[in-house]
Amino acid sequence: MSVQSVALTHKKELLELLEAACATGQGPFEIIGRYLETDECPRIDLIGRDPSGRLLLIQVDVAPDRQAPLKAAAQLAWVRANRMILPRLFDDFETDESAPPGAALIYPEFPLLVKSFIRAAPSSFTLLLYRYRCFDAGNERFLHLEKVALERPSAPLGDTAEADLPPFRVGMAGDVVSLSGEERDAFLS
Repeated sequence: MSVQSVALTHKKELLELLEAACATGQGPFEIIGRYLETDECPRIDLIGRDPSGRLLLIQVDVAPDRQAPLKAAAQLAWVRANRMILPRLFDDFETDESAPPGAALIYPEFPLLVKSFIRAAPSSFTLLLYRYRCFDAGNERFLHLEKVALERPSAPLGDTAEADLPPFRVGMAGDVVSLSGEERDAFLS
């Protein structure tokens, strides 16, 4: 049998392969629903739950996206504020209410900017990163998900809340700018 790596070009095909893998228990989570979009929140491709029952917001695409962590943060903020309406939207919505929702990004690769952002993000902002590969074996296509592990630097000595604050912000021109002492104090208060 010949096995070949296949580059996916359509997001719809990736979603179908991912749903098929999760339905057979080969994925790292269970899928509850598809597509949630509001005026206040970027489109959530899939709603799922991890094996512990925690709610997961899942973003997928066939090309790397530098904005993926920012979209995930906006999605998580919206879900935290509106979690009570989700059981009305999805039939099989049973999640661990005590666990904060999480996000999973599934892409063929992650740009260095995304990896750097996640390493520098506060520890309370956790994203699961999965790199996918699609394979063709005869007449069947299947998806392989590989979890991307990113080491966060150990926290510096001092206040743990201070250690969780990223040392930068994005300036008006899109450049990374160091936070001032005043900005850090405002964030921590």
